[in-house]
Amino acid sequence: DALPISETGVRQAISLRARLMEGSDGLAAALRCAADGSCAAPTLIVSNLRRAVDTGLLALRHLLDAREDLRVAVLPALQESCHYADCGPLPLAAGLRLEPPVI
Repeated sequence: DALPISETGVRQAISLRARLMEGSDGLAAALRCAADGSCAAPTLIVSNLRRAVDTGLLALRHLLDAREDLRVAVLPALQESCHYADCGPLPLAAGLRLEPPVI
């Protein structure tokens, strides 16, 4: 079974959230626009590794909370390959819905 994101990974994902929203580049502007509803919701694309899903959901939690129409696409092709336990894929729950990790 795939290992969950580590405590360090949780801190890094939350830090990423702040950097993404506070930036002055086009990505930050698009995320702020999506969060306040003045533009279309983006699609979050992640690999099927549990820590990648957790990182994406934590980093963009504000969007998940603000937008019910936000889509999360899980693409196994993005998965890295290795023989460590945390390279195992994360199966989707019934209904193909991913839930943000509890923090």
